[in-house]
Amino acid sequence: MKTTIKTQLFLTAVLALGLAASAAAQDATVTTPDQAVSPTTNYGLLGTTYAGAEFGYTHHVESAPSVLHRYGFIYNTPLPEGVDFNFNYDYTTGSAFGVKSHQQGVGLGLTGYRPQSWGKPFLQGDIGWIWQKAGKARSDSFAYTLKTGVEFQLLPALVVTPYVSYNGAKHLGVYEWNYGAKATYRFTKQWSGAFGVQLDEQHNVEYALGVNFHY
Repeated sequence: MKTTIKTQLFLTAVLALGLAASAAAQDATVTTPDQAVSPTTNYGLLGTTYAGAEFGYTHHVESAPSVLHRYGFIYNTPLPEGVDFNFNYDYTTGSAFGVKSHQQGVGLGLTGYRPQSWGKPFLQGDIGWIWQKAGKARSDSFAYTLKTGVEFQLLPALVVTPYVSYNGAKHLGVYEWNYGAKATYRFTKQWSGAFGVQLDEQHNVEYALGVNFHY
């Protein structure tokens, strides 16, 4: 019951953030021509070619270890208009009671999106493989992710993306929903920074910082 309530509260917060972002974007489009921000101006990540590095810190309450560190890499490039190809790699590590655990994951995917006057709704699907090691124990599994959300442009160089994703890895017993939001700020034409927060069904929370190079 508590899990359901907390999940509903989080979804409500994400929805509120999305509505606020939509309202802000709409307000921007009704300003004077010199001040107006086009919702299709590509300051976000969808529809661009970029390579990014990310560091994640997870407060892990589900089981030991209580803290996880994640190091990630992603590459994204547009295909025909409205479709992106992405590659991602993650290395996650932690330790508890003198036992170190490691997980590596690699994935390939496609993201379909459609620019609207209020934002870019998208649907992403990834497939890949995960390897785990804890002490001498090893396991691996085919894995997949389905993700949907909206990329909202709040300012000329700032986009915010609330999203919901579902992850599955049969041989590892992983089937879970994740809820989060990510903000990306373009410092220059080639460089942007990102900050994200993600909550899963077990109430593990990850905070992530990243940097992207845009080609």
